[in-house]
Amino acid sequence: MAAKRTSISRQQRRAERKHRKGLPEQTPTHRRETLDDVLAELDYEHIALGLEPESSSRDSKVHETPETADLAVKTEPSAEENPLAALGLLYDHLYPRNLRDKLQTILDKMAGLHYHSAAQNSPLVRKLKQIVNGAGFELVYAETGQVVRMRFIDPPRAKSGYFQLRTADAEQTAVYTGVTFPNLQVQPKINRLKPR
Repeated sequence: MAAKRTSISRQQRRAERKHRKGLPEQTPTHRRETLDDVLAELDYEHIALGLEPESSSRDSKVHETPETADLAVKTEPSAEENPLAALGLLYDHLYPRNLRDKLQTILDKMAGLHYHSAAQNSPLVRKLKQIVNGAGFELVYAETGQVVRMRFIDPPRAKSGYFQLRTADAEQTAVYTGVTFPNLQVQPKINRLKPR
């Protein structure tokens, strides 16, 4: 049923776009969508949180007059005109300014907890590492204050696996290995000079 709802809403969005452009609804168009068209359709924060998109942002565009809709389209640079601006918009959607605070709140809630299976713990660590690396953050083990890298170990005899922290230096010394999620802090990555 959710798939049906999605296809109907896509058809409605297509009809709305054609209507705004002044094209008849049955006339096929061969124009490729630009990055701005794609970004306008997506709401990354709601997708990431698994929420339904806010109806006010979508419904308000339906009630706009053609003049204001044309003005809004003309003021936003397309990806073809300014790819740097388009990448900036995409970056802001993927990594909002308050991402560090949100991530720290999640890490604080996870400290001392774990899932009961490695199949759930492993993707948790993989997604965390992806966010931390993509946003330019680093993890600090709260008990020692050391910058660490996290990994997940799944030995055959341990049902839920182990979380492991290793120092981020060349030695990679293990500072924590345990079943429960460690107490971590998030900070912006500091570029350290390597000794020659």
